[in-house]
Amino acid sequence: MLEAWADSVIASDRDRFSPVQASERDALVRRFRELDVALVEDAAARVINACAARRPTSLAGVAGIIQREAQKQRRHMPIRDLLDRAGAVARQLKPCFMMSPLSVSQYLPASLEFDVVVFDEASQVMPSDAINCVYRGNQLIVAGDQKQLPPSNFFGSTGGDDEDVYDDEALEDFESVLDLCKGAGGLRSLPLLWHYRSLHEKLITYSNYRFYEGHLRTFPGAAHEAPDLGLEVFKVDGTYRRGAQRDNPIEAAKVVERVLFHLHQHPLLSLGVVTFSAAQEDAILAELEHQATRHPELGALISDDRLRGFFVKNLENVQGDERDIIIFSVGYGPDEVGSFTVQMGPLNKDGGWRRLNVAITRARRRVEVVTSVLPGDFPLDLRAPGVRHLRGYLDFGLRGIEALALDLSESLGDAESVFEEEVLRVIRGWGYDAVPQVGLAKYRIDIGVKDPRDAGRFLLGVECDGAMYHSAKVARDRDRLRQQVIEGLDWRIHRIWGISWFRDRAGQEARLRQAIETAVAGEVVQPVLASRLLAPPVVVHAEVDFDAPPDWATEYVLSDPAPPKLRFEMHDPNSRSDIRRMVREVLAVEAPVHENRVLRAVRGAWGVGRAGHRIRAAFDEIVQELARRSELERVEGFLRRPGEVFEAVRIPTNDPETVRGVAFVPPEELENAVYWLVHNAQSIARADVRMHATRLFGWARAGPDISAAIDDAVHRMIEQGYLAHSSGKLEVAPE
Repeated sequence: MLEAWADSVIASDRDRFSPVQASERDALVRRFRELDVALVEDAAARVINACAARRPTSLAGVAGIIQREAQKQRRHMPIRDLLDRAGAVARQLKPCFMMSPLSVSQYLPASLEFDVVVFDEASQVMPSDAINCVYRGNQLIVAGDQKQLPPSNFFGSTGGDDEDVYDDEALEDFESVLDLCKGAGGLRSLPLLWHYRSLHEKLITYSNYRFYEGHLRTFPGAAHEAPDLGLEVFKVDGTYRRGAQRDNPIEAAKVVERVLFHLHQHPLLSLGVVTFSAAQEDAILAELEHQATRHPELGALISDDRLRGFFVKNLENVQGDERDIIIFSVGYGPDEVGSFTVQMGPLNKDGGWRRLNVAITRARRRVEVVTSVLPGDFPLDLRAPGVRHLRGYLDFGLRGIEALALDLSESLGDAESVFEEEVLRVIRGWGYDAVPQVGLAKYRIDIGVKDPRDAGRFLLGVECDGAMYHSAKVARDRDRLRQQVIEGLDWRIHRIWGISWFRDRAGQEARLRQAIETAVAGEVVQPVLASRLLAPPVVVHAEVDFDAPPDWATEYVLSDPAPPKLRFEMHDPNSRSDIRRMVREVLAVEAPVHENRVLRAVRGAWGVGRAGHRIRAAFDEIVQELARRSELERVEGFLRRPGEVFEAVRIPTNDPETVRGVAFVPPEELENAVYWLVHNAQSIARADVRMHATRLFGWARAGPDISAAIDDAVHRMIEQGYLAHSSGKLEVAPE
């Protein structure tokens, strides 16, 4: 009965249930992944090309200022002054500026604005430091974690009225710009819950359940027991020197011992050391220097590599760093007389738990805690949340998930459906150890098949298209990003489609068994990618030749009208047909053109040296006649073809005849030249426009008549909305 019903539903809803075959469904998912990656790559290429297209193609204006400063060896213009003069072009060349709030105040002029302002690590930015950045943007994005370090307020005022009473006139006191934005009702808040830094889920589990209420989506790793993975506590009999030193040299020695161990055993992994006090940081650095005499490899640890280099830092300075292996030194413990007090520096402060949260989430693969105290050494009635969480974290490091008093184990429960139960039963029937619901948080692998040779590792993850698969809201998360994350955690994933399992049970069991045996054999499976449907992205790296004539300018072409057929005087009425023909021929080549230039070309073809009043009168009559016939338009001394929209700019060649006086350049041609000079320069002063337009048209200098004509063209372009003033410079007006 149920089989007949299922067949009926599948047959009646082919659009959503097709394809049915697992191989076809897998190919569809692979095709989607490839296209999604191609779209991302193509988007990056399009952004690069769009930025490249906005580069100045002329050294006119502020682009020349930037080039001159780049070629200097000394006496450079201050950055703030340079950006004040060339900020528009600098922003076109590099539309993204990455700066600290202090650098923004120091280097950016007040007039430089952006479409979007983004704050990262916003929990560490004070509102007073952020305001100078916020006002520069049309949009604001604030990214941060309120459960991590607040801004340092060492020099902040401790005075004022601390009474906790509402006052409508009082200024609101927010620690960070993140707190301020979270407290503003008009700003949308979008939680980012995926955590994929930790290659071992235990590294984030304590923070997830103690600081984030279990809301983080963490991902289990394929290996769950290994010397370079997980969390381990090393107890030493250290002494906290409560006197002037305030450090723990025995712990420092143990930390250096663990550093040496990982240098030898895991040389390719990055290392970092975190201490709970500045004094312990100094003690470990001193011990490293001391041990370097016997172990030279310790001396080579110091590096300028900000992303992978070795470091020793205290709690206050480690936010934003991450390394493969992090070694902690608690430092605090029994003093010289064996007394242990819970005065533990920054952990006792307000928000000390946030410092601990930052510290314990810096590792990608492994955390090692070197401590002189165990959870049982702490008093039960701890008031400071930071110290209380340190005790809990040490307990978690020693006892594991049981210390959290949650209903969690290696598996969060049984299979979630009959479908998964059947798959689990089949795998176990073949003699493999299979675990349902692998993971410690909301995302779990449906079935993990353990490696028979290594109990600390899963050799295959089996995903069924059930509730976990469909929990993702979009296909990109479900079929690419989530898959990408878990494959980055060394999982080999085999997917079983419910319809295929129902319609072809024997075939799907054979595919599953083949996948397990391939994983056992350690064979590398190369995915068969769907054929690329998008062309590979092309990034254009075109060099700009600043000495070449602009591509929007063309050489001026002189007309060569045919001589008259009848040898009458030019003023003779019998010559009118030849003059009409010649005028048409000149206009066909040179229009729009000044009428005196047309007369000059006609005289040259006729062989007449100069035009007397009779020749001029005959020429004027013919021009008026052609205008009446609508064969040309005559406006302010220029002749044009009717209805022609002229968008070219014509520049002289080596022929002196092609150098036109400013009075012989049509107003629209001068306007076109002004527009393109501003467009290519991005931002340019009026004086520079005059200078470069003068050079463009081949004039020796910008006399009063030339300057006035160019200024008039600029004025007309501004009035027509093509150009705009900005900070004393001319720019192309926004559309």
